[in-house]
Amino acid sequence: MQFERLPDPCNDRVVKSVPLPPLRPLSITQLFPQYISFGEIAPPSLPTLRECLVLDGRVDKKALLKLVKQCTQVLSKEQNLVEQSGEVVIIGDIHG
Repeated sequence: MQFERLPDPCNDRVVKSVPLPPLRPLSITQLFPQYISFGEIAPPSLPTLRECLVLDGRVDKKALLKLVKQCTQVLSKEQNLVEQSGEVVIIGDIHG
């Protein structure tokens, strides 16, 4: 996806190889391109979100809240404890 970029009217960027950030925050219709057709069940466009964040872009509040709500719905269905039988060796950090 191509984002409209912030202007550089003075042409005084120190590191010219770093792309300019997007001009506007990522909207809900950009993050959820099927939102108009499918409403609340529309899946997010993860490549678009990634590209926006890599470019140091911002995400519109409404779009971010919808994304968080969908993540919460998915994660609430997941188990937070995995039961194992027998001997178990844990390597690394454990939290929680």
